Amino acid sequence: MPIQYPTGNRGRTLRSLAETSYATGELGPLCAFLEQHYFKVFDNRDLRWSNELVVKTAFLVTLFNDAFYLMDSEPALGRRYADLLLQVRPDMRQYALWDHLLEFKAVSHKAVGLTS
Repeated sequence: MPIQYPTGNRGRTLRSLAETSYATGELGPLCAFLEQHYFKVFDNRDLRWSNELVVKTAFLVTLFNDAFYLMDSEPALGRRYADLLLQVRPDMRQYALWDHLLEFKAVSHKAVGLTS
């Protein structure tokens, strides 16, 4: 069963951005959407305690598509771990889809020249 996205313009936009990410690996537009529409609702107190897990969870929920991908959070890769793996299901390999390995890093305000 395909993933059910919210209806309306925002839902269609999110679906389009997710599908573009699956096909191209381009995450910039999806990142901008999440920043503009999801993360702006967080209060300063929320952001104070946020970390990579918050961002990873947003991407996991947004990109989750069990019709095409096997999702794996913190997959073991040798002696290390990645944050999120979207692996094309074996029965879907005939389509123009790519495996995606995502690693999220928290960057301090100071590192990018901002203040809190």
